[in-house]
Amino acid sequence: VLQGIDGVTETGMAMVEVVLLSGFILAPDAAAPVSPIMWVESANGVVSLYLNSLTLVEVCISLPLVRRYKVAHTQDATVHVYDYYEPGRGAIRAYNSKVMQAMDSCSFCGTDCSRCQVGISMVGSPATSLHGVCSAPYSLGCVFAVMTLLLAFT
Repeated sequence: VLQGIDGVTETGMAMVEVVLLSGFILAPDAAAPVSPIMWVESANGVVSLYLNSLTLVEVCISLPLVRRYKVAHTQDATVHVYDYYEPGRGAIRAYNSKVMQAMDSCSFCGTDCSRCQVGISMVGSPATSLHGVCSAPYSLGCVFAVMTLLLAFT
């Protein structure tokens, strides 16, 4: 939701740049733009969403993510929402998954690390890692209601 400051009730094109948590990628079939998203790009762990505009109406965006690599103790990542034509008007917030942050290597390797010995890969075939047990879609939950969109639009 755009917080109408100084009478601003709508932006021009807006950007949402999501740095993904370690070990996750955008689901392969997720790049199809759906209103209000005009275009989706994904490269180097960052998903860029080009939106037509932001208004005073709340917009929820769900990003279907796939767990590609097993990563324990994930660190915070960021979501940056800004006006494409006035990049100084925007907001940046950190996010994380409590489950992924609390998960340790024993979750993958077993308490005696027997499942992670040298020469044994923890990542299955592409078909397994993209569509197996670890491929439940993860969502950034309304991308923080699109960052209370542009958080006072500062």
